[in-house]
Amino acid sequence: MYERFHGPIPPGWEVDHLCHHWEWCRLGADCPHRACVNPSHWLAVPSRVNNARSGSPTAINARKRVCVRGHPLAGANLRLRRDRPGHRECRECARLRRRLRHQWEVATAGGRGWQLSLLDLDGAAAVPGAGVTGLGRAA
Repeated sequence: MYERFHGPIPPGWEVDHLCHHWEWCRLGADCPHRACVNPSHWLAVPSRVNNARSGSPTAINARKRVCVRGHPLAGANLRLRRDRPGHRECRECARLRRRLRHQWEVATAGGRGWQLSLLDLDGAAAVPGAGVTGLGRAA
């Protein structure tokens, strides 16, 4: 139908219906724009452009200017990940995650047992009632 009014669709492109817009359209099955058949509302665009104009999770995330903690997703605080092309990451939140992960590893000894800092190496448990004496041996 598009070709009849506008000519051929370039290879790799798709038809974008301009009535659908993430800012004002409900985008569900009850969307009033689904009934629109006006050919002047159709535009052939690359898939990436069509997706960017949509309400998809990818498009919503691409439009974000701050992370969930309010840090700007721009300049020196923005990291583009090589292992996940197109994925943006907040450097400040990444630092916070690394710091929390390190604190967790230290606090739990990597999930492998008692921390030596919790024990009195002379033989008595540093934590009363812990049931542990010496180098982590059970009493």
